[in-house]
Amino acid sequence: MNDEQEAFVYAVQDHLNTYIRVADRKASILLTAQLAFLGLFSNALRTLFPGTGLVFQALAILSAGAGVAGIFLAGWVVYPRTQPPDADEGFFFWDDILAHTTAADYGEALTGLETDGVHDELTSENYTLAEVAQEKYHYLRWSLRATAVMIILACISGGIYLF
Repeated sequence: MNDEQEAFVYAVQDHLNTYIRVADRKASILLTAQLAFLGLFSNALRTLFPGTGLVFQALAILSAGAGVAGIFLAGWVVYPRTQPPDADEGFFFWDDILAHTTAADYGEALTGLETDGVHDELTSENYTLAEVAQEKYHYLRWSLRATAVMIILACISGGIYLF
């Protein structure tokens, strides 16, 4: 691997790590907003629910259900991943490092890597990071959709209550 290729592999790695951190931040902010909205909404429903019609109650329950689904999905985004379950043993993730008995064993295994082996490890890590990022953004998009459904249903049920 020449210097240009190596720089590119590290740039890709940095790019993927940045996107993973951003997904975690977005999901954390969304999770906070979802919990706050659901808390306020359920508090309001406690006093509004009795004596309302079936349509209002059904929409309110569906809204809360969408909120709970959104919370679960956002929580899954922030859930730490060391590597996908089907990934090969490697040298980058802490589970892989701790699979070696001692730090010296880990160092010895690293020393045993050929130049091509280092390149393979770097590209393998980048591929694994891409899988992690893809999964995080998949669940983040679904969490955003569930949040939108929650808000729309809450607005409709609020409109039904007011009119």
